[in-house]
Parts: sequence; structure tokens; C-alpha cells
Amino acid sequence: MNSANDSVVRRIKAMGERETMLKENGLYFYNQPIEEVKGGAKAIVHGREMGMYASYSYLGLIGHPRINAAAKAAVDKFGTGTNGVRTLAGSLTIHTELEETIAAFKHAEAAITYSSGYSTNLTVISTLMGRGDYVISDKLNHASIVDGCIMSGAEFRRFKHNDMADLEILFKAVAAGFLNPAFDPINVDQLQIFADRFHVSEQLMPLLALFNKNH
Repeated sequence: MNSANDSVVRRIKAMGERETMLKENGLYFYNQPIEEVKGGAKAIVHGREMGMYASYSYLGLIGHPRINAAAKAAVDKFGTGTNGVRTLAGSLTIHTELEETIAAFKHAEAAITYSSGYSTNLTVISTLMGRGDYVISDKLNHASIVDGCIMSGAEFRRFKHNDMADLEILFKAVAAGFLNPAFDPINVDQLQIFADRFHVSEQLMPLLALFNKNH
């Protein structure tokens, strides 16, 4: 960045100008400091009670008296942080208890928790898949899924949103070895990732039929 005409410098300048314009026109809504989180999807921002419609508290449990009490008890026992990351020195007994409880509830062999959905998608996809594999993803999947696919190093392809015909074209191209001639189409591993709308049962049927047809 030795020149004022450097492309990175120009991008930084453009971003700064856009932020200034949005703030001057009262349109900048990022990083608004919340003074108090209240029940019923309400929050105090700049002294005003406002509706909170971007919350991830889907069950409305933030601020629940039992959860508040448990959090206070955990701080009294374990302090305000750990000694490191989970894999080294940061796993506490309450982490294990939480994961064992989730596994039992889901009737699963085990469970693992992450601090966010972003880190979950990034970690799981990049761990399961690698070079020599294919990841086929819905065009409108979340950016965290896209980042996980790219980080994995796998051959990353996307199909049109909810389009089974387009997905089948990719299936056939993988099976025929057209997408990457260096891959063995017989032994290549595939991961298909779909948008959350596929959780609707009636949309699962054509998806399962297509999968069975091509495997």
C-alpha cells in the first residue's frame, strides 16, 4: 500500500466514505450498543426501548431466572474464563455435562458444542472434506458454509437454489469425471449441503429420490 492509487487503499477509502454517508443519514445500524436486554424481544438502545428482531434467542431464554442463577454459580466456581482453548486447557466439567446432556436428548453417541454457527460450519465441513473430495452446495447457503467449503480444499461446486435438475447435472458430471479429470469418480467422496428449506418434509422426497437415483 505504497500508493494512494493502490486498490486496497481505494477499497478502504470507499468503505469509510460509505460508513460516513450512512451515519450522516441515520442509516447506520451496525454495532449499536445495547444498554439493557429485556424480555419479550425488547432492548434499550440509546435510552429507547426498541424491538429486537435480530436476536438468536429463538426460545426466548435470555434473562430467564434459572439460567441467570446457573451462570452466576458457574462464575463463582470457574471464574470468568478458561485457561485456553477447548482442545488444550479450556475444557471444563460443565462443557462435558452440557454435551452429554445434548447427546442423551438427541439419542446420539456423543455431541460437541461450538461458540457459534459460523465456527460450527467452518470446522465440520473443513474437517470432514479435503483435497480430492467434492462439496456440492446450494447456491443460497450461508456464507459460513461457503467459507467451510473453501477452507476444506475440496472441489467446490454450487447448484441453483432448490433446483433438483441442476443438482442432478452435477451428480452426473461427478460420476463421469467431467468436473475434474484428476479425480477418480469411483472413489471420490462427496458432501451435499442444502439450504434450510430442505428441512420441510415435502421437499425432502424429491431430494432423496434424486440421491438414490445417482448413488
